[in-house]
Amino acid sequence: VSTQSTWGSNDRCALLTYDQTPRLLAGFTKVEETIVSNIDHIFPNCWGQSRLLDSCPGIVDFFRNNGDARRPWVTIIFSSGCDASQIGTPEGSGRYILDKYNREQTNFMFVVVLENSKSVEPKIERWSKIGGVLTVPIRGGLAALELIATALAVEISDIIVGSASRTGLRVTQMQAIARNPIDYLLVFDVGQSMNDFLNIQTD
Repeated sequence: VSTQSTWGSNDRCALLTYDQTPRLLAGFTKVEETIVSNIDHIFPNCWGQSRLLDSCPGIVDFFRNNGDARRPWVTIIFSSGCDASQIGTPEGSGRYILDKYNREQTNFMFVVVLENSKSVEPKIERWSKIGGVLTVPIRGGLAALELIATALAVEISDIIVGSASRTGLRVTQMQAIARNPIDYLLVFDVGQSMNDFLNIQTD
């Protein structure tokens, strides 16, 4: 897996995984190799249930407690599209994101849905709409790790500028935001549903 040198020299990145709860693999760092080496060891040992909605408050709170408030915040969640949350609801989890994270116009959250033959659960779709989360579905026959590498290689600054219409800011304002040092948080689903996805895509 490679991020294709999309980071700026002063950008920082942290890495979390989640199944029933979020777990920190690497705190904020400017050292790209630290993040990449941790990503390389995530798969294929996935187990437990994927509980994105249950995990969202912990993901948001990690950023609020550790992110640099002077920077734009970009959270990218890689999800299988399945959710077995027992506590979180689309409404409650979505509003938490909206109130605690997305109320800042320089903060962005994306969920990259690694779609297999199953459709994305409706509650994840409702959660993303309520929380203002930008959904990026990835389809096709590539192996899951190749899909992840492709998603990581996307120029996030272009995505930020392209989302100007959703935030109500002018493109020039979004371009100015994208030029600032950015704090990234990468979050990977490591529940059993992700293992199912890996098996389907690589058979």
